[in-house]
Parts: sequence; structure tokens; C-alpha cells
Amino acid sequence: MPLTASLRRLVFAAALVLALPAAARAVTVTVEPADTTVAPGATFRLRVVSSAFTDLKGCELVHAFDAGRLGLVSEVAGDVFTGTGRDFAGFNRPDVVAPVDSTTLDAAMLDGSTAGPGVVAYLEFTALHSGDAPVSCAFVQFRNSLNAITLPDCTGAIVHVSGPVSARRASFGRLKTIYR
Repeated sequence: MPLTASLRRLVFAAALVLALPAAARAVTVTVEPADTTVAPGATFRLRVVSSAFTDLKGCELVHAFDAGRLGLVSEVAGDVFTGTGRDFAGFNRPDVVAPVDSTTLDAAMLDGSTAGPGVVAYLEFTALHSGDAPVSCAFVQFRNSLNAITLPDCTGAIVHVSGPVSARRASFGRLKTIYR
């Protein structure tokens, strides 16, 4: 039985999809610490950590955050890139539309490749207002020396921004009577 033109296209498309290399998902990326508490006005750093990965040539990391509670200070390449002693390029692209609520880091080895596990990037924020502020993975992509894509699973973090707790004034004499 001869194949019709539409059936031939369908078979060709299926063969093409099967011939393409599948994106591996054995690598995980996490934002650490996963749960942290900071005071308003504090500047703090989160680590973007990768599990074991061989032949890392470059990556793209996009993280979203609550712009009402956190202000982005910087995002820079981590020890996975800087610790090799070889040349690399790292470019931070903050969101250009107000409010600035995401950041992108593109990093690539210029000479050879690198490997994990380790810190892929550092995210530095200033805590603006009290409340819970999620830092989530919007997109994460790794590429190897052959430019093959790996899409790691990614887990974000939650930052609790909490201010001082009000307390009643008490004299030392009053405290002594309470705790005797």
C-alpha cells in the first residue's frame, strides 16, 4: 500500500524527532539556602548550586524574585567557572521592564570546559520590606562542548524578610520579680 503525502510527512516528522538528541534531566540545580531569614535593609547572598555535571561549556540561568520585597544587587558566575583558572565570560542581564523582578546570567568557558558539582552563580539581594519572598527558577539551561542542551531540574528558595519584634519596656527590677 503506497503512503499518502500526509502520512509520509508524519513519518518523516516522527523520524526527525526521534533522531534529535533528547535533553537530559539528570542534573539538578538548587538555590541555597532554600529557606532563610533576613532583616529589612540587609544585603545577603544566595548560591545557585549544581549537582555533578561533566563537560559544562556554558549555561543560562534565569531567576525570578519578588521585587516588592527584594532588590537585586548582582548576579555573578560562581566557583564552577571562576575556580578553573581558565578564561570564562559571564554576562548578567537584569530585567529591563519595571519592576525589575528577574535576572539572567549567561556564562561560558572560553577555553575548554568545566564540571560540577559546585556553585554555578551567586545571587546578591537587598531585603526591602517584610514578608516572604520567593526566588524561583524561571529557566535553566546547560550546554556541553558539542553545544548539546541539558535542561536541569531546578528548585528555588524562599526568603523571609522579618523586622524587629516590638516588646514592652521593663526595668531590671520588674524582670527580677517575674523570674524569681
